[in-house]
Amino acid sequence: KIIVGKIFLITFLLFTFLNAFAQENLPEFGKVDIAELTMKECSFEKNADAMNLIKTAKISFEVNAFTGIPKIYTEYRVRKKIFTEHGFSAANINILYASRSRSSKITNIEAFIYNLDENGKIAKEKVDKNQIFKEKSNAKSSINKIAFTFPDVKKGSVIEYKYTKVDKYSLRIEPWFFQDVIPTAVSSFTSVTPAFVAMSYHLLVVNPVEQGSSYKKYYNSIFNEDTRIFTMHDILSFKVEPFMSSLKDNLQRLEFSLMPITSAQAMFRNADAKMNFNNFLLLKARYFGLQFDKPVEG
Repeated sequence: KIIVGKIFLITFLLFTFLNAFAQENLPEFGKVDIAELTMKECSFEKNADAMNLIKTAKISFEVNAFTGIPKIYTEYRVRKKIFTEHGFSAANINILYASRSRSSKITNIEAFIYNLDENGKIAKEKVDKNQIFKEKSNAKSSINKIAFTFPDVKKGSVIEYKYTKVDKYSLRIEPWFFQDVIPTAVSSFTSVTPAFVAMSYHLLVVNPVEQGSSYKKYYNSIFNEDTRIFTMHDILSFKVEPFMSSLKDNLQRLEFSLMPITSAQAMFRNADAKMNFNNFLLLKARYFGLQFDKPVEG
């Protein structure tokens, strides 16, 4: 009992530490500091028109106990600072997502804008639901879009939004792009994967990446959780050049591969099984397989 108690205490402390590391003392969503509103420029990219103060994502899994159907939940959060009128375009938000047989959806959208009023006090305004526009296709396979902008955007404004993406019948994680076309102060990705899924990752970066991890046990259950955190600071904007290839192919990013543990074991024994599983993932990927169904004008 003493040994079990010590293991539980160590696991709890490690989980608590990891959770604190994941949050990294980031300001709470819905609350802005006066220093963010009085900020005049990006400290590591002086001529920036706008910047990301915070960019985070956290994935978690859910499996239906009766059907075994998996769902992946990805919680996104973004906070931006507008410096100049040329940076106003950063307040135009477009969330694109692919859906095959309505297997993906966007939920829990919240957005706020903050300004200083005439008395130097913080004025906070929420984006109403009727200002958030959804463009959905009735096609079996489609690219859907959610779009909104922020009212009363001006030089000095801080805007932020969050939403959750739900992917059903999926074992694929979208790449996490640390870098953007505007500079980013903090970019962080957290994954919480259950024991029945093996996750591998590949970093395509120049900046250093801080990493943290922990393992949470539930009495040898297949629902044991492996938590990993990847954080990057002070990321310069990516400058788009004429005739360059895909923008996202050139951004600093984190790529993932997921597979059930049983398939992972088979891959070490059978090269064909590995190829077949990777083919399956590619055909379900928005950037590859789903492109076959995308209409092209002309």
